[in-house]
Amino acid sequence: LGKKAKVHAKLYEFQKAADTYKLALKHLQNQIKNTENPDKKMIIRSILIQGSIADCIKDGSGNNLEALSLYKQCIEVLEKIVDERDDKLGVLRNNLADLYLRMNDPKQALPLYELALEALKLAGDTALVANILSSCGSCHFHLNDYTSARNLYGQAVSLKHDMFGEDHVSLVKVMKNLAMLDLKENKPNEAIIVLNKILDRIHDIPHNQKIPVLSTLGTAYNITKNYSEAYDAYEEVIRLIRYLDKNTTTGNTNPNNNRGKIDSLKSRKITNNDYTAIMSDKSWVNYLSPLKQITKLALLLKRYDDVNRYSSLALDILNKFTQIFDDDKPTNINILNENDIKEYVYHFSNLAGKYYKNKKKDEQAIEYLEQAKNMYSSLEKHDPLMLGALLVELAYLYTFNDERGEAIIRFQDALMIYKEKLGNNHAKTKEVIEALQSFMNQETESDEESGEYESH
Repeated sequence: LGKKAKVHAKLYEFQKAADTYKLALKHLQNQIKNTENPDKKMIIRSILIQGSIADCIKDGSGNNLEALSLYKQCIEVLEKIVDERDDKLGVLRNNLADLYLRMNDPKQALPLYELALEALKLAGDTALVANILSSCGSCHFHLNDYTSARNLYGQAVSLKHDMFGEDHVSLVKVMKNLAMLDLKENKPNEAIIVLNKILDRIHDIPHNQKIPVLSTLGTAYNITKNYSEAYDAYEEVIRLIRYLDKNTTTGNTNPNNNRGKIDSLKSRKITNNDYTAIMSDKSWVNYLSPLKQITKLALLLKRYDDVNRYSSLALDILNKFTQIFDDDKPTNINILNENDIKEYVYHFSNLAGKYYKNKKKDEQAIEYLEQAKNMYSSLEKHDPLMLGALLVELAYLYTFNDERGEAIIRFQDALMIYKEKLGNNHAKTKEVIEALQSFMNQETESDEESGEYESH
């Protein structure tokens, strides 16, 4: 049963794996119950099976709290049975630390990694030691200790080079982390070199590992203003997420895919069938971040058809997401909260509004920009000046659409913000005052011409 469960887990069938592990656990617990003096190994094995169930929960349903509780129970029991530096205890601590890091809690993760590192060094598990060194580096990275992070990443790379050579797939994650460190230290060109080295030298990278490499590469290209290359990277990210979603049940996540640099990706475009399929995938929330980047880049590159296509897809995803957020949360979106959703709705509504504005479709532009304004103003933290800019943009659109009353209201709201934040003498404040005065004068002239004006 244990072997069968491992096969299910390798095929990403985590629920089936968990169910099979539970059957194995039940069988083993019955053996322990019916044995007068159960062997210590049987008890340890039962704890490790529970740890495997926690792995399946973490990687499958995404219920972090349930997995967290189960890991803690296993470690608490195992600590009473084995030596503090036992490798099995080290593995459980490492897995719990991975979960804490996933939950953005590096302070909890780091001491667990350090205990696991000590145990697994004694056990001679060099491969896992290298992975833990990399994970320790990530903890220091998130704690803004970049010097320690780079040192630990370097140790991990050195160990992996010694074990596997310079083109082994196990180097992908740690090299990507080094590139992210380069970005943090304002070295985007160095990051681009490292990331392209990954894509050039390491073949058959599983899609779930290639996606963050391409996403980071897109960010690096964006920073260096290589917008077309960034666009291609993010489009490939979306395509790979689609492929991964479609093939995880068959385990086909590591096809022969040796395209190398991003230059060769430009011919690979996402089809309309992909858009339809994305909406039926359980993990469509994974598309939000790359969609956010690619829609911004498409607007910058004046690829207006792509802006419309991607923004529409993103808004469809967000509408679907908000409908089920309260009652039927999908499997792996536990990292998003209501404020995250509002931020994405704001972003994609804003982009869709700008797209229609460029197309001179004022009614659609107003609809999306009003939605963007409402979402942005409801965020926990928002910049009043950015809200003011949205209001001014809307005011001009209402003017072009012959809705002067609405335009005046938006100008007045923007003026209140600018006066409070910038003062009466700031250029933006003066611009809004002049625009508002102009509109008021036009309203007055219009009323006089129609005989409806009364002196006050």
